[in-house]
Amino acid sequence: MEDLGGALITVLIISIVACNQNGSNSDRQKPAETLSISLYDSLMQAYSGFDKSSGVALLAKGDSILFQKAYGMANHEWKVKNTIITRFKIGSLTKSFTAYPTFLKDQKGIINLDDKVINFIPELYQNGTEQIEIRHLLNHTSG
Repeated sequence: MEDLGGALITVLIISIVACNQNGSNSDRQKPAETLSISLYDSLMQAYSGFDKSSGVALLAKGDSILFQKAYGMANHEWKVKNTIITRFKIGSLTKSFTAYPTFLKDQKGIINLDDKVINFIPELYQNGTEQIEIRHLLNHTSG
């Protein structure tokens, strides 16, 4: 569960940094962006120093990479450090990334969590699948 907590903190920090960006078209970093990136880097260094989090961060604006850095260990037993090309098994973390935009679309009335999945993907129809709702997919239940 601690790994999930670390992942959620990382997602929260990335979200804060992303929200701090303004909508200008300039690719140059502004003081607020630099401060946000420095804050993010400091927090991640501290967090990884306590062996609470390992990973790779990449912050981008449009096609420009503003920041990328590896934190912590890829393998503690062998003392292998993470690099920016380390591959990870992210497992269930993708559920959060899928759920968030789905909830946003639900709030905007674009979809409803009670909508049937076959309304969007009719080719998935098989015995019993006609009852599966978007909410079931987010909860990993089958209706």
